[in-house]
Amino acid sequence: MDRALAIEEVPLALRRRGLCRYLTGDTAGAIEDYTRFLALTPHTFVAPLGEEAAVSSLMTARLKANPEDHFAYFLRGSIAVLQKRYDRAIRDLSSAVSLAPDTALYRLALTRAHFNSQQDGFIYGEYLMVAERHVRRATELMPRHPAALAMMTHILLRQDKYEAAADAGRRATELQPHNPEAWLNLGIAYSRTGEHSKASRAWSIACLLDPNKLYFVAPQYGRYEQLTMDLTVSPGATTLRLERGNIFAVGGQRDQAIREYSMCIADQPDFVLAHHHIGTLRCFAGGIEEGLPSFRRALEHVDSLR
Repeated sequence: MDRALAIEEVPLALRRRGLCRYLTGDTAGAIEDYTRFLALTPHTFVAPLGEEAAVSSLMTARLKANPEDHFAYFLRGSIAVLQKRYDRAIRDLSSAVSLAPDTALYRLALTRAHFNSQQDGFIYGEYLMVAERHVRRATELMPRHPAALAMMTHILLRQDKYEAAADAGRRATELQPHNPEAWLNLGIAYSRTGEHSKASRAWSIACLLDPNKLYFVAPQYGRYEQLTMDLTVSPGATTLRLERGNIFAVGGQRDQAIREYSMCIADQPDFVLAHHHIGTLRCFAGGIEEGLPSFRRALEHVDSLR
């Protein structure tokens, strides 16, 4: 008989129990449940699906009754992040942190608010520095929490701190080896530090964990020119060539992308992700039969990732 799942293994149940605990006066239990919830579903700060507006209104009412209710600030601020109301989110979550500065959950939520705001066009450098300060404190409070380490990796990558990002990314994948985003970011960090074989392995694992995503790393402005210069110096750097192929793929230049991926495979025949990308592009162009040979070759090399 299959083992019944404990509530601590079911993210939605944890979130629901956390809200119930808070509403019945057990704020410490609520923080514990939401912290466990985030360990299972990194980067998610959400009220129960479809109930965001109602929960936000309830938190407003509770804050009128008790302006020092830090968990109410946390919930209302987290919902504001989802609504892209970043000024409100940062204000509420900053209040939560001020009232309970050693609660890592609140610092993670505030980090996410700052990080999302800069992605949506707010002041880039200032918000990243503030986000890094809070996520560093969160990782000090919870050094083995995968969501904290994954968020740290994100922020360090955005600040070009690649060696530190690789260290955080390694720890994140050790704690949560089935998280494709953690492997993706670890691969980016390795690529930037010149550890191309490690980067290709990390990206390939990310692809295998989430085959519905292509993992064409979004090109940064000016990245093509930088890659071309770097490949002139290091023509055998397979992950740099993969990135350049990704830029072609995102831009709709299928033949150029396949050529770059094929050159990756010539230098590294077991590069699972390059085989996968060729198969994907050929499926798009000519149907699934066109891509099957490349997918089969990718599967032949999966054991090399173990």
